[in-house]
Amino acid sequence: MLIIDLENEEKTFTKVDEAVEFCEKEFGYRGTMWDAVKRRCNLNQLCELLREDEICAWIHP
Repeated sequence: MLIIDLENEEKTFTKVDEAVEFCEKEFGYRGTMWDAVKRRCNLNQLCELLREDEICAWIHP
């Protein structure tokens, strides 16, 4: 499960497509690089990407 810590709440995701859609809306991810990430990422990889952008995210087993 991917958990993203926002200012006033936490969002949890068990499906990559739902997490990706949320990140597009919430953080504005777009473009060809993002499209490439979407095609082959899993929740762990998405978590690492968010952390690189200094977004508080973690994986809960």
